[in-house]
Amino acid sequence: MKKSISDRDTLMARYGLSLAILFILFTFITVIQFIFIDDLYIRIARKNMQKTALQIESLDINSKDYLSRLSDLEAMQDFYIEIYYPRDNLIYCSSFNDTVYGNDGNDNKGQLKPRIMKILDHVDLDESSYFETRQEYFATAKYIVYGTFFGDNAGIELYSSVDVIKANARTASWAIFWVSIILMLIILSILAAYIYTFIIPLQKINRITKKIGNLDFSEVCPPFRISELGELSCSINALSSSLDITMKDLQKKNRRLVSDIEKERKLEEGRKQFIANASHELKTPIAIIQGYAEGIRFAQTKDEAEEYSCVIIEESEKMNELVVRLLELMRFENGGHIVDIQPLPIRKAVFDCISSRKKFLEDNGITLEININESFVGRADSELFERVFNNYFSNALSHIEGEKKLIISCDIAGEFFRMSLFNSGKPIADEDIEHIWNSFYRADKAHSREQGRFGLGLAIVAEAQNLQNAKYGVINHKDGVEFWFDIAMEH
Repeated sequence: MKKSISDRDTLMARYGLSLAILFILFTFITVIQFIFIDDLYIRIARKNMQKTALQIESLDINSKDYLSRLSDLEAMQDFYIEIYYPRDNLIYCSSFNDTVYGNDGNDNKGQLKPRIMKILDHVDLDESSYFETRQEYFATAKYIVYGTFFGDNAGIELYSSVDVIKANARTASWAIFWVSIILMLIILSILAAYIYTFIIPLQKINRITKKIGNLDFSEVCPPFRISELGELSCSINALSSSLDITMKDLQKKNRRLVSDIEKERKLEEGRKQFIANASHELKTPIAIIQGYAEGIRFAQTKDEAEEYSCVIIEESEKMNELVVRLLELMRFENGGHIVDIQPLPIRKAVFDCISSRKKFLEDNGITLEININESFVGRADSELFERVFNNYFSNALSHIEGEKKLIISCDIAGEFFRMSLFNSGKPIADEDIEHIWNSFYRADKAHSREQGRFGLGLAIVAEAQNLQNAKYGVINHKDGVEFWFDIAMEH
């Protein structure tokens, strides 16, 4: 009994020390954030001002929605904006929403006057940008000002109120403080309940399980009033009584397992490579989602939070598309698709596939030419045909360049119809030709992700054609690339 009490006191002392460290840590974090959060918010405001200035710089001053987009930026960031062209001529400020611009950048509705303030501090970032701290002459209000020059002697100044920034920082500080207090109380309550409810039973269970670990089954666990611990005690006793029999049985099974491990080794290597490739593809959207989720926590406006949410949704949709394609590829590779060969009017099937993309072709100035005889009827699985054609078609649209010409043809090749899709653009590099049918391989690595491509489309084509015992391939031309696949003839 004395030994049990000593163990309990030791453990309780350890938990008390843990609580003290936790309290000190919470206190330290709270004090630090109260001291430095103003500077943090000011740094965030400065970064937002630089980002907003770049957005304004990228806008077309002669576009119809120029003023509305400026207003959106003002509302989103809560900045006061002044635009100069040339540097000494104010053509836009936030208090005027009816400014009219000409090609010369002059205001056609009246003379605008810049805000006149005292400059308390000035820091040059480079030859064309600077930060200043300014104060109104007849008031105590202070502003952080970011100015930059760009283009043909044009300039931007953004104003952000220091009082507003500090108010937001103080609000966040108190929110963090009270959340910390609540978390501390919750943790203290949970740990106290844990110490007084589970510490002694767990000590006994720990001592007995150590004996079991040393193959000593002489002691059994006593019953406990807490149902969960009582069930655990019964389970440990059952384990102790049956462990000897189980160990003997495992020895027999282990000998049998050794022979199976070697068979699984090669399959495991393939799985690891597949998982590595899939993990690599999922890593980027997950990182983006994590970053924008963190951004939502510090969003200063509802619009900013909504913008971050849209990015998260977009990246989630890309992840979903990747998973769908992976499942489709695995279904074809593992024989999960039952091939259903039926007569297939080729011209009609092609028009069904491209009907939903006509507007995309028109909007992007792509010339489509279809050379398919209406009498051609093949024999194919309609789902597999759709997968092959759509992947070829999407691949052609992604790489089309130059004349933007897309030609879909179907000719007779022995006892097959040979369907081909030619797109104008750059030929595929010789070193990429033999790899493009592999999973996750992308010849164009620079823009694949932003265009929603994962390197699975041609791998799906290969598996779909293999299921139908039909050939497929690619031919480089001087002015483009031609992908083809065979369809059995209907006799």
